[in-house]
Amino acid sequence: MGCNLQAAECALRYTMYNFVPINIYHQLSKTTNMFFLVTLALLSVPSISPFTPYTYMIAFLCVLGVSMAKDGYEDYKRHKHDKEFNQRPTHLVKPCDGGADVMVEETFMENLNAGDFAIVKADCEVPADMVFLSSKVRGEDGGLVCARHCYVETSNLDGELNYKRKTAHGPACARCGPKIVRGGAVICGCDMQLIGAIGSFTVFDTGEVLSEFECQIATSNENIMQYERNVLLRGSRLRNTEQIFGLVVSVGEKTKLSMSSRRARTKMSAFERRLFRKIFYVFLIYFTILVISSLLGARFLVSNDTSYLYTSPYPARVALQQTGTEFILYNYLVPISLFVTFEFVRFIQGLFINNDQQMTVQGVGAQCQNTGTIEDLGIIECILADKTGTLTKNEMVFRYVHLLGESKLCAPHALWEKHRETLSSRARLEEALSKGLCAGAANRDPVLCLVLSLLCCNSVELVDGKYQGSSQDEICMVEELARHGLHLKKRTLHAVAIELQGCTLEIEIPIVLEFTSARQRMSVVARVFGRHLLFTKGSDQKILRADAMGHVRRIIDRNSEFRSLAVCCREVGAAEFEDALRDYRGAIENHAMNRIDDIFERLEKDMVYLGTTFIEDKLQDHVGETVQSCLAAGIKIWMVTGDKKETAVSCAINCGLLDRDFERRGSGAVIYAEDLLSNAERFGELMFCKSVVVFRASPDHKARIAEGVMRTGKMTLSIGDGNNDVIMLQTTHIGVGIRGKEGTRACLTADISVPEFRCLERLLHVHGRNSYANLATVGLNSFYKNLFLILIQFYYDFFNGFSGNPVYNYYFLNYFNVFFTSLIPLAVGVFNRQYPDEYLLENPKRYRETRCCFTNKVFLLMIVYAISKATLVFWITYGIVIKKDITSPQGYVGGYKALNNFFSFVVFFSVVLRQVGDITFYVVYSYVAIAVSVLAYVCTIFGLQEIDYYQRLAVPNLYSTPVFYMAAVCVVSLAFFADCIYESVLRRFIQRGLKE
Repeated sequence: MGCNLQAAECALRYTMYNFVPINIYHQLSKTTNMFFLVTLALLSVPSISPFTPYTYMIAFLCVLGVSMAKDGYEDYKRHKHDKEFNQRPTHLVKPCDGGADVMVEETFMENLNAGDFAIVKADCEVPADMVFLSSKVRGEDGGLVCARHCYVETSNLDGELNYKRKTAHGPACARCGPKIVRGGAVICGCDMQLIGAIGSFTVFDTGEVLSEFECQIATSNENIMQYERNVLLRGSRLRNTEQIFGLVVSVGEKTKLSMSSRRARTKMSAFERRLFRKIFYVFLIYFTILVISSLLGARFLVSNDTSYLYTSPYPARVALQQTGTEFILYNYLVPISLFVTFEFVRFIQGLFINNDQQMTVQGVGAQCQNTGTIEDLGIIECILADKTGTLTKNEMVFRYVHLLGESKLCAPHALWEKHRETLSSRARLEEALSKGLCAGAANRDPVLCLVLSLLCCNSVELVDGKYQGSSQDEICMVEELARHGLHLKKRTLHAVAIELQGCTLEIEIPIVLEFTSARQRMSVVARVFGRHLLFTKGSDQKILRADAMGHVRRIIDRNSEFRSLAVCCREVGAAEFEDALRDYRGAIENHAMNRIDDIFERLEKDMVYLGTTFIEDKLQDHVGETVQSCLAAGIKIWMVTGDKKETAVSCAINCGLLDRDFERRGSGAVIYAEDLLSNAERFGELMFCKSVVVFRASPDHKARIAEGVMRTGKMTLSIGDGNNDVIMLQTTHIGVGIRGKEGTRACLTADISVPEFRCLERLLHVHGRNSYANLATVGLNSFYKNLFLILIQFYYDFFNGFSGNPVYNYYFLNYFNVFFTSLIPLAVGVFNRQYPDEYLLENPKRYRETRCCFTNKVFLLMIVYAISKATLVFWITYGIVIKKDITSPQGYVGGYKALNNFFSFVVFFSVVLRQVGDITFYVVYSYVAIAVSVLAYVCTIFGLQEIDYYQRLAVPNLYSTPVFYMAAVCVVSLAFFADCIYESVLRRFIQRGLKE
């Protein structure tokens, strides 16, 4: 186990040789484990140890062993994954015979080095960051031909499922020579020339951003810059291409995938933070009791002549030894096995989520990637939800088109049919183009320009007969056009081929500026019939002039339930085009994207409005019911979307997030993202609204909004499906990804992924509520039973001069937490259900109860309960047993050993009855846990304990005494009565907390 090669993927934390020492170091670096180790060390000192250290050591090693086994198993799985990944086959190309020939060697991915030439075959994963040099694709005759482009799927990197086109920008090659086959790969003359031409390369530091890459290839004649569009990143997968040939420039930890992966952070659950605070309170109680015992013990030594009881003539030394003994005894106040129990419970609860068939849609189920935050699903106070693909289906339908001069919307199919003749003749197309660009609105016919704009100004490509692209809106429009004979046939780097009712056009597109969230539009310059036309498509607020296009805006606002894209056009003069093209090429060569923005800012002046497309994105199934269920549970919902205000508000009203008269009733708010972020105080004010809509939010805005909501102290969950939601999902307490059409990166980076938004209802009300309530019950029970155990010891110290003599049998004391009382809480944490799932879904108000079941008030009530119960048990036992010793019918006096075993019996069954009372949903494992707990206790006292010479016959003598049974039944019954009172008061506490 280990990773020594430069290109090897290494997720291991340990190796076969360092696992034991390093993991032990990690285990002992935990405060609680170090505390228990100190206790074990003190137990090894005979002068202060109340008993031998072996039983405690066994318990401590069991806890460490479980944690080490868990870490070892997880690291073994990482080792298997690394081995599987690193030993994937790849093809390495090496020159031979002085460069006159090459050999292709099949090797493992881990053997690659920067500077190697490699081949990647169809549907295989790219093993390293590679500069793309050439490809082999199927020609018309079915044979392989050389090409300068390929397609990759990057879902492992950015979650995008659609194919991306990569283009080669390497040294120029002469005519392709004969193709030879080496090692199952095809090598041609182009590849041979490239190997000989490329000398060295330099990779520039562009950080962790996947969309930025700069590399310079040096040849004998020139230095050629390579950018993201010319590079295949490790983790991407080759599609629709037989093979590619490339230069390896980065391997292992230096690849973009490895660098970007380092940003993942570990989230600590809110429940765990609250738990640590309560453990701090337990330590305060522990040291308070220890100080009191030490002071009273020292006072006892000073005020009484006890020198005959001790071998040392120095009272101070005796007092110090007694303090060490008390330190050991009171150590059991801190739960030794609690965190192991929690980890196991979370693991099983994660499996429940993964295998919940009611959260499975079309074969896709929920997946829990981070079990450390599952319980926080039960205390969510605010949800930040994306709109498109989260509340809606992201299944776009091209419904309507608006043309300049029209007062109504027109269905696309009716519009295309109306202009069928115009679009079927080249001569008519030229005439229609002139009319479309006519300055006079009365004579203008914008239909052809609109069609050309929709077919040219997009990122869609035809791959294997199917349109692929990064925008569902664009795919929807191109598919609708194709259904009516208006086809996008082919796209190359600087041209598109379109077919309009059988008339084929080759259109050059020398200048392109892709859509960005900052610009909110895409623009291209196309050469059509000798004219240079600027086509722009995007947000109406960014494209339309407010003064000249007010009537168009009103039409768009009246149809705000649709997603709208305004389309404009402008003819660019020859001189202006040449200047723009020169500046564009210079900016591309220098990779100055801000200069490209400036170029288009100059071009996008005085554009002619062509029309607006209206696309419907339907709500997902049961979104309204899920929203209402969350609102009824007291959860505030914020829709954070990049859409414009009208579209966002319309969607919010349709799904029930906003009332139609929300402004009058003050139940909701609508705010622009920039306005919200410019005034931090607004976050606190908006928390009084049950729902909020934030529009025009960029990915960075979403993350900052998430931070602002979290600063108000609200437990926040975010849910989204797109790459623009990833930062928000990583920022909030819990991120839920939806496996949508925009990709899978949201699912990969989220804590939990679900197939649809409606699954959120069951995730919160069933899994979240049960998880938090169960862990709260387990945590409170752990604190209660340990405090109950130690307070009886504290009371007993008043009768033994605080000498440190334990009131319990030491077998019982050491195995109490680890074996006797750990199985039932485990069953409670995993399987307990306060209410049936259907009841919780029908009564969402029950969700609020979990916020009150692990508060400081409940913790204080538990402390009062444990103190009261310990006081009751000890003093009743004092009156029955201690005041008058137990004597067997044979005349054996029970003495100290009988007292040990009596208290062990009473405490064990009092605690077990309390734990059984916590079970509200019995399964077979519940009965097994109860039976095994009792059996472990019985086997210990009648088996293991009888082996000990000191304890031999103590239990049989005690259990043969009738008064033992009478006293035990009396004490345990009173303890059970105290449990009933506690349950009643606890319910009132929770109900009062709900009202507050």
